[in-house]
Amino acid sequence: MIHPDDDGNAPVYYCLKNFRTVSLKGVLKDNEWHICNNPFPVLENFTCDSNFPFNSHAVLQNLKSYLRVLKIDVDANMLEELNKHHILDTASFKSLKVASLEWTAQRTELSTSHANQMFIKALNLSPSAHTVITRNLPVDRFSEQVLPHIIFSDCLRVIDLRGIYLASDDLMQLLSGFKSLYEARIDLSKESTLNRMQMPSPFEFEEFQKRFKSRASSIQLLKIVDIGDDNEFRLAGSIAMIVDVLPSLRRVVIDEYDVHYAESVLRKIKYFLSYSVFQDNSNLQMVKFM
Repeated sequence: MIHPDDDGNAPVYYCLKNFRTVSLKGVLKDNEWHICNNPFPVLENFTCDSNFPFNSHAVLQNLKSYLRVLKIDVDANMLEELNKHHILDTASFKSLKVASLEWTAQRTELSTSHANQMFIKALNLSPSAHTVITRNLPVDRFSEQVLPHIIFSDCLRVIDLRGIYLASDDLMQLLSGFKSLYEARIDLSKESTLNRMQMPSPFEFEEFQKRFKSRASSIQLLKIVDIGDDNEFRLAGSIAMIVDVLPSLRRVVIDEYDVHYAESVLRKIKYFLSYSVFQDNSNLQMVKFM
């Protein structure tokens, strides 16, 4: 435990490089762990899988210039506090390699406005980040209120969007914007399948190709974690639509707990190869599905 003295000065851990809290119960009182100095002058990894264990924003402020991994669970109240002190401003963590802002504890309700803010801040937190994790956010009006504010870094290699349901057009605009992106982890649900009631028509495939086929992409691995749609043809069609316009893509992994359902969806993807839009050099024929 870290116990600051009456002046707010905590012991200084000159050799500590990794700090992690797990399953911290309850909400800390206002004056508990209020730290004024920098107890972690060489810290590289700050991971908080629970309530934030410090009252003072200065803990994160002091880490901005040298921290390499930041993983914190943020709720609406904490986001407001961090915003007030400009802790999560654009490019504020200069050396960060892994940035993770999640809403997993769900201690308070998260508005779409806060969710949109968190999404933007996670992507823009560091110009040097190669991995960004931002999950479980009810983002809304993505193309209008989120996408215009994202800075597309050439350093980003992995993006994890589990628990965030984007429409296919929004997802494509996001993924194609990162020129060095290698892997994306996404969820698909009814909200992600163009809000359709049936499988995509050949015309819809053709229109989607017109919008996105000419865009460059670097992504090679697509992991689909949640396929929460009971219409297998509709889901398979949405996957086929996305895969077809990502020419760099080499592997698609469906990480679904129901193996038989995942296998059934994969089999139905092959059905769409009969569409005329996929006859000539379609990426859908070259990608390995797993």
